[in-house]
Amino acid sequence: TTIYATRDMLFLASQGYDEHPLSRSGVIQTTFILGFRLDGDGAAKGTIVGKAPGTVLNQFSMDFYDGHLRVATTTWSDWVCPFDDEETGGATEDATNDGDEDVNFSQPMPDIEEEPTFCGDTRTRGPQNQITVLSTESGEVMNEVGYLGGLGKPGESIYAVRFIKDKGFVVTFERSDPFYTLDLQVPSNPLVVGELEISGYSSYIHPTEDENILIAVGEDADNDGRVLGVQLTLFGVHDFSNPTLLARYNIEKSHEQWSSSEVNWDHRAFRYLRESQRVILPAQVQGYRGSEESSFDGFYVFKINKDDADEKKRIQLKHRIDLAPEEDQLWYCYSPARLAARSMLFSGNALLMKNHALESHDLDAEPGNTFLWRLDMDDAVSEKEKRGEECYYWW
Repeated sequence: TTIYATRDMLFLASQGYDEHPLSRSGVIQTTFILGFRLDGDGAAKGTIVGKAPGTVLNQFSMDFYDGHLRVATTTWSDWVCPFDDEETGGATEDATNDGDEDVNFSQPMPDIEEEPTFCGDTRTRGPQNQITVLSTESGEVMNEVGYLGGLGKPGESIYAVRFIKDKGFVVTFERSDPFYTLDLQVPSNPLVVGELEISGYSSYIHPTEDENILIAVGEDADNDGRVLGVQLTLFGVHDFSNPTLLARYNIEKSHEQWSSSEVNWDHRAFRYLRESQRVILPAQVQGYRGSEESSFDGFYVFKINKDDADEKKRIQLKHRIDLAPEEDQLWYCYSPARLAARSMLFSGNALLMKNHALESHDLDAEPGNTFLWRLDMDDAVSEKEKRGEECYYWW
């Protein structure tokens, strides 16, 4: 179940199945939504229900604005054989859609007496990505008043979504990253107005103090879609119909490394400081054990200079703060309990926590001189000292 809430409303979205007019099996994955009104005078009251085709990615896939709930979903592949003219009375494989164009949800379902016949890799429909706009005006049932389908290229699914008032931003991915800008001013007529295609993908999109600048975290990738490491991206939407890539920074500096960031699956690990335009990004970088590439587990601190004429200076690395112990102690034994990656500010100093340690740093100090104090959450011991007991490494 996915939870999304505003000051006045709370929505629970659960996945299930519903009848679908073009599914060979007769059903399709569907998101069922229950809305609660938050009046502030006691328990939340369930007041309205609705549904949208497909499945949501996370809480950012939903947004309630001006009496309408916008829902971004992916409808996954239907692994059954295509219809043919004889058994459907005229509905053909083209009518079922192969992923190149939007599905017509209003087309009637042909009568099929026999059980569906599965046929290996032949699919009637690839992943479909869409925005469904639901109105809450009826008071009991959210009615679909707008629909926008066909987002992404064949085979792509939604990797990131962000709604900001009457605008929307969607990232789809399989081999490259189409970044879409959506005009949602008219609920009954949502529109794609801009598209930017770059390598890799974004999995989290964060607004800034400038409505025309977005920060995104994701992974870079090659032309075949193979990921190449964590990247921080700066998008410009001054011209909403022509979004631009202002800058990006890939934290991997060698093919001997691989990296990951908790932000890719937990947005609470991300921190953007609006007053100082700094990003605090947790990351883990590993080299092959025994290689010259050192391992890292900590936080990158970036300064965002969105107006700098030099693209390379728009994302500047200010601090690289490693919370991991010495290389040999990475393979000592630690508690199975771990700290979620989080960053907080107290009296201007950053409190950073990750895995088995907390550290405080003065981010205004010169690089290499930020450290204030450290607290280790458990004592590492060697595998020999564990005497055969189960051992949990730092990672």
